[in-house]
Amino acid sequence: MTDNALPLGDGRPLHWASPLYELVFHLANMIPTMLGLGLAASSERFAIWGVAGMIVMGVATIIYSVFAARRIRYWITDEDLVIRSGIIGRTVRRIPWARVENVQQKRNVLHRLTGVAEVVVEAGGGMNAEAKLRVLSLAAAAEFEQAVREHKQGTAAPISQAETAALLTLDSPELVRAGLISNQGWLAVGAMFALVYQFDDYFPVGQWMKDAGSATVSAVGLDHGVVFWISLLIVLALVGFALMRVLSITWWLVRFHGFSLHLVDEKLSTEHGLFTKRRGASHRQRVQRLLVLDGWLYRLFKRQAIQVGVAGQREALNETDSLRWLAPVVRAERRSELLNVALPILDERSLDWRPLHNSAGWRVWFSHAIFVPLLLLLLVVSPSLVAVLVVAALVLITLDAFAYARFAGYAIDDRIVAFREGFLDRQTWFVPIDRIEWVALITSPMDRANGTASVSIELRTRGPGGRAQIPMLALADAEALASRLRQQLALLAD
Repeated sequence: MTDNALPLGDGRPLHWASPLYELVFHLANMIPTMLGLGLAASSERFAIWGVAGMIVMGVATIIYSVFAARRIRYWITDEDLVIRSGIIGRTVRRIPWARVENVQQKRNVLHRLTGVAEVVVEAGGGMNAEAKLRVLSLAAAAEFEQAVREHKQGTAAPISQAETAALLTLDSPELVRAGLISNQGWLAVGAMFALVYQFDDYFPVGQWMKDAGSATVSAVGLDHGVVFWISLLIVLALVGFALMRVLSITWWLVRFHGFSLHLVDEKLSTEHGLFTKRRGASHRQRVQRLLVLDGWLYRLFKRQAIQVGVAGQREALNETDSLRWLAPVVRAERRSELLNVALPILDERSLDWRPLHNSAGWRVWFSHAIFVPLLLLLLVVSPSLVAVLVVAALVLITLDAFAYARFAGYAIDDRIVAFREGFLDRQTWFVPIDRIEWVALITSPMDRANGTASVSIELRTRGPGGRAQIPMLALADAEALASRLRQQLALLAD
C-alpha cells in the first residue's frame, strides 16, 4: 500500500455536528478580518465593500466548513492510523502506532452540551499535534482510545474497577485552599490590565487611577509622618492581597474542577476543568522530571504541589492540554506516595543530600540586594520611610539568602539525580538518569571568581522544563558529578 492509498472501506466519519464546530473554529480565526470589514462597512466610502466582503466571507466559510467536515474520514488498521482530509486537494496522513505517544480528549462547554469530544493524537515529540479529530461522539472517542491501547500494547485486557479508581481527587474545599496558597490571581490582573490598555481610548482607566492617586495625595497632604505612610501601605497591601486571593480561588475552581489522577496499564492520566474538560495522559516510562513545590503558604496549610515533565511533551505551545500536574495540590503526607506512582525507582529516604559551595549564600544575597537602591525613588515621599524600608529589605534578604544556602543541595544515586533550593518558596526536582540526553559543565564569570561551576542537564523534551541545572557547586564537586552522570549514561547506552 502506498502512502497515499487508503485502506479498504469508506472509513469512519466525524460526528454529524462536525460542520458546526468547523464553522466556529474558522470564524474564531477570522475575527481580525471581520473586524476590519466591519470598520469598512461603518464608513461612508467603503460601506458597500465592507458589507459585501462580510457576506462573501461568511457564506464561503459556511460552505467550506460543511464540505471540509464531511470529507474527513479516519481508518484504524493493524499498522497505523489513517486520516483523510481536504476538499480540492486530498491529504492522507498515516501515523504508525509505534509513533503514537499519547491520545487526549478535550471538551469545552459546547462539546459537553452536545455530547461530543475533541480527540488529539500526539506522536513523534514534535511541537504540534500529529492529528486532531475535532468532533467525535463520546462512544467513538472511547472506542478510538481503546483501539490505541490495543495496538500500542497488544490486546488490552478489560480494565477492572480497582484499576480505574482515582489515585487523587480534589474537591471544592481543597481547591479553595489551593487558591489561598497560590498566586494565580495575578494572571487575571494581568489580563485585566491588557484589556484596559486595548480600550484606553474609550475607558481611560489608567488616567482615572492617576487622577485618583493625585486627589488622595492632595487630600491627605505630604506632611504626615512615617507611621501614616507605613499604615497606608499596609492597608493597600492587605486589600491587594485579598483581591488576589479571591481571583486565585476563582481560577482554581474553574481550571481544576473535578480533578482526578488515574494509573491504568502503566499510563498516568488526569482530567479536570469546569467549562472546558481537559484530559492529559502519559506512560510512566516517559516521565522525565518531577518538581515538588513547597512554598511557605503550602507549608502553612500542610500542602504541596507536584508537577510532571514528560518526554516529547509540547509544553511551549500546548501546556494546557498536556500532562503537566501530578497533583496541583496534595496533603504533604501523600507526597512520597504520589512520587513513587510516577517514578517507582525513586526512594527519597535513601538520597544523600550534599550542600552547595560556601559562596552560595553571598551570591544569592547580592543578586537580591542589587535591587534595594530602587527604594531611593521613594525619597520624594519620605526619607524616613526609605530608611525603614531599606533596613527591612536588607534584613529579609539576608535571612532569605543564607536560609536558601542552608536548605539548597543536590543528591545522586545509581538511578536518580535531584536538586532542591529556596527558603520561603522551596522546590525540589527529581530526574531519572536514564532519561537524560547529555550533561554539560558551565562556568560563568562569577563561577570562575569563586571557584564554582554549574552542571546543566538536558532532558528529552523541547519545551520549557527541558533543562535542569544544579548551580554554585565547588568546581571539584561539579566535575565529579558531571563525570559520574556521563559514566552512568554510557553504561545505560551499552
